[in-house]
Amino acid sequence: MAFKGTTTHTSEQTQTILESLGGNIMCASSREAIMYQSAIFSQDLPKIISFFADVIRNPLIDPEEVAEQRQTALYEIQEIWQKPEMIMPELLHIVAYKNNTLGNPMLCPEERLSIITPELIKDYMLTWYRPERIVVAAAGAKHEEVVELVNKHFGDIPKSPDFNSHFLLPHSVTSSNYKQSKSSLYKTITTAASSILHPKQPTTSNIATQKSHYTGGTLLLDKSQPHTHLYISFEGLSIYDPDIYALAILQMLLGGGGSFSAGGPGKGMYTRLFTNVLNQYSWVESCMCFNHCYTDSGLFGIMASCRPEYNRALVDVIAKQFESVTSYGREGVTQVELARAKNQLKSSILMNLESRMVQLEDLGRQVQVHGFKIPVEVMCKKIDDVTLDDLVRVARKIIRGHVVNEGKGTGQVTVVAQGDLNGLPDVAKICEGYGLGKHGDKDNLKTVSYTVLDLLPKISSLVDTCDYQLALQFAKRALNMESDNIKVLEILGMVEIELGMFDEAKEHFLKAISINPNQGYSKYMYMGQLCEGLEAIQNFQCGVNLMIDEHKSIISNKSSSPTTISLQDSQESLNRKISTALCSMIEIYLTDCCFESDAELKCDEYLNKALEIDSMNPEVYQLLASVRLSQQKNEEAKIALEKSLNLWINLEPGDPLIPSYDIRISLVKLLLELSQYNKALAVLEILQKEDDQIVDIWYLYGWCYYCMGQDSLQNKEDYLAHWEDARDCLITCEKLYRKTESDDEGILQHTQEILQTINCHVKPVST
Repeated sequence: MAFKGTTTHTSEQTQTILESLGGNIMCASSREAIMYQSAIFSQDLPKIISFFADVIRNPLIDPEEVAEQRQTALYEIQEIWQKPEMIMPELLHIVAYKNNTLGNPMLCPEERLSIITPELIKDYMLTWYRPERIVVAAAGAKHEEVVELVNKHFGDIPKSPDFNSHFLLPHSVTSSNYKQSKSSLYKTITTAASSILHPKQPTTSNIATQKSHYTGGTLLLDKSQPHTHLYISFEGLSIYDPDIYALAILQMLLGGGGSFSAGGPGKGMYTRLFTNVLNQYSWVESCMCFNHCYTDSGLFGIMASCRPEYNRALVDVIAKQFESVTSYGREGVTQVELARAKNQLKSSILMNLESRMVQLEDLGRQVQVHGFKIPVEVMCKKIDDVTLDDLVRVARKIIRGHVVNEGKGTGQVTVVAQGDLNGLPDVAKICEGYGLGKHGDKDNLKTVSYTVLDLLPKISSLVDTCDYQLALQFAKRALNMESDNIKVLEILGMVEIELGMFDEAKEHFLKAISINPNQGYSKYMYMGQLCEGLEAIQNFQCGVNLMIDEHKSIISNKSSSPTTISLQDSQESLNRKISTALCSMIEIYLTDCCFESDAELKCDEYLNKALEIDSMNPEVYQLLASVRLSQQKNEEAKIALEKSLNLWINLEPGDPLIPSYDIRISLVKLLLELSQYNKALAVLEILQKEDDQIVDIWYLYGWCYYCMGQDSLQNKEDYLAHWEDARDCLITCEKLYRKTESDDEGILQHTQEILQTINCHVKPVST
């Protein structure tokens, strides 16, 4: 309704004036102000001020136009509710400032649209469009000319009846950071208009002077959506707070964006939420820090979205990012990050002020809030003056709920979530565990005490979902609580192995062994993987001995009690672990320790023991074949491979008894060495169905067909057919090698050598 008919012009005439002025003319509202803005040619300055005066002072507010806009608003309200990125900030404010000031809805409830009448709109404009509440700002125009025109068109507006009770308050009405939605609905309905609809209407003075009281709270909207959207926030600082620059730097430091955000360092790609969240967790769709700043309060937080199956993990990820900026050191904020965030903030301010429209808005808002404009040089100086201690102090004040604004907020966390919320934990409770926000009725500082027993299942769950980075953080937290807990040491070492932190893992496993060397075989198994040669064998042997003792205990329990499925499963599982460990020891004797004098005897000893314990383990027969091959007993090797293959070749895909990828690749190589080509092809076909983008598979395919061709050189038709197949596979191998950026130069070199040989005998294909 901003640019409709007036008492001096019809709607059509108003639109004609707009078109004749051209440029960019708009009306937009935020939570603390409404703004009429234009970008026009300099010679049209008198026309635009006259036009604004007409639509502001003489609006017709035709009933038919109001009814039409109500229908438009209804449609737009329904559209906004379908767009989380638009409705979530609105809901966040409603929850954070429940039933007061900034929590009053900007988005009019559907059921209240019918209450909005021409008379109500006129009353609103008469109440709030007063000279003591108006700032006129212009950029690119002469000050004297603007003053003269404003006096001419606005100078006779009477002040409010209760002018002295609410004018020139220390906190006026503006929002410097909050960026409003483009929806036209948001440009026509303001917070004050909504509050007028209350039956017991407060006075203008009460509305103008009421302080924003931050309440915090939780709102969960469970609805079917492809992504879960989560906002976690705390009360921020007012525009007058001297720490506002440190908070703006903190927002820049956290940064963030979408999973497909484009840009380089200047676009925030090195911010914490990019490097620690979006680049670490592929399932995070978006993650961004926000900072809404108002005259007597603010909201600071992180918004994120992910697929519903990762709901629980998302909460921990966000909470960890909040916690990390409240400390110094390895995981806390650093001088490098601070310097980068300062430069980003100054760059953002200076780049934005290159725009005349931004200059205009900044001028108007600053005058309305401060009564003067803060020079950009002063802003940059205040940014430069922020120290690392300032940053951490402000982060702790905000994130731990210690902000003290005039509204005396609760300091509690605000949580808003929308989407398929299945699996979403109690977000407020998780935040308590990280020490975020105020909690407790007595002193508002009490936090939930999580024990190691609480953390271990969480760590295991994260390991199961391959979220090793977050598992590492929780494992370290558990270790800080109980530094001699063997279970914590073992699971931390395991996570560190997955992350390639081998030295750290070895240190933790050695500590676990020193604490209790005679219980728990897992630490020895991991140490066997981390060590080499005889040291590795010694660790595996210790683990095997402990597993054998446990095996005997299971058998003893089985004989003294009725046989149960769980006991049988435990025995079979342990048998498989023992035989697999023995296989690892055999492999070491076949490689690192092959020159030991007793290597052959040890291999036979471990093989016999492995077969005795688990005769159904394909890996044992495969290693037996490898040993027999090294002893030049090829027929015995073929028999062993046949047994190994028959144990799993007919199992359904995904069966846990099917050997790992690496073991089956090794099997193919052994089959090729023994000229068992058809069996090798059968295994390769299975591997290809699982993943056809692996370089090794196509290399072995090509090598297999090449060998088949060599064995049939006397039959030209056969060997040419095999070599054509070999060439096709090896060309695919070359393409995948470059596509996947493989670093196995041996495969590439051998592939090119074979292709060169083939192309000498088989006509090259045109590419």
